[in-house]
Amino acid sequence: MRIIFNLMGCSLGNNGGSLTIIKSANTLLRLGHDVEIADTARNQNSWIPLLVKHRIVKNINDIENADVIIATGYDTVKTTLEYKKNIPKYHWIRAFETWKMNESKIIEKIMKPSTKKIVNSICLKNKFLKYGFDSEIIRPGNDFDIFYPMNIRKDNKKIIIGGLYNNRNKEHRGRKRVDLFLEVAKKLKDILPDKIEIHMMGDDILKEKNIVDFYLKSPSEKEKNKFFNRVDIWVTFSCSEGLHIPPQEAMLSEACVVGVDEELAGTQDYLINDRTGIVLKSTEIDYILTMLKILIFDSEQRNFFGKTGRKKILELGDREENMKKLINIFERDMEKK
Repeated sequence: MRIIFNLMGCSLGNNGGSLTIIKSANTLLRLGHDVEIADTARNQNSWIPLLVKHRIVKNINDIENADVIIATGYDTVKTTLEYKKNIPKYHWIRAFETWKMNESKIIEKIMKPSTKKIVNSICLKNKFLKYGFDSEIIRPGNDFDIFYPMNIRKDNKKIIIGGLYNNRNKEHRGRKRVDLFLEVAKKLKDILPDKIEIHMMGDDILKEKNIVDFYLKSPSEKEKNKFFNRVDIWVTFSCSEGLHIPPQEAMLSEACVVGVDEELAGTQDYLINDRTGIVLKSTEIDYILTMLKILIFDSEQRNFFGKTGRKKILELGDREENMKKLINIFERDMEKK
């Protein structure tokens, strides 16, 4: 099957969205499909190799003989529908991109057009159902050979609280709630200075060195796995995700994960309160501190969530399993043509 990922106007960079596209395309190639990325700029992702053909085009119809075409970012919907060949045209929606446009424009310009809608998470499916738009869920899958328990957490001298750092811009930092994490971290260190350490990971230059004890900048996947294996409690307050990937990778290492009860937390597919981790009912500081202190002093509960969390992520399947589900959708719709 000849599959085209449309990135015209979006392009590939060092970010989670691009990584998902590259890994999905590479997996489909390994499964025997002819996969190509249509783009308007060169590939700027340096994290992993891109194995499929990456073609810079001015017009989507410069791509020949596609069997299916997939819009990726919101900016690619229009050009996807402009593809002249009568084939299934999809939009794999991986975020509710309010940084691109407001909600009413998302519905008018993204959901109403006639692409077949695929989302990557329960929270996006539920979000669009509120407006009367159904979709199918295809998750990208995880790398079970890259993220796994290393049995080194027991060597920690203190309880390590981990989180994702972002300082790209005010809007992005706000959606990730980095400042909330840092505020909680500072208060925890004031309360329990001899008990905890704060470790963070990201691609930006860390400014808050007085709060963060260890910072891993632009890590390789091998370095990320070791980082997650040191973390006892991974905390995410993010409120604008599709399917949030770092908490899944932390869970695969058997870290205990704490998230938030938000419409677009991006953790609903795997973080189940009191079963696979903790879902905070509030972002009020004293409440967060209380819940985290319980976990800090209860290693048995942390270990339980670590085991059940990893099991849940394994149940969601690896990349090949999930890309085979995507191919099943394509084959079904091609038969209808």
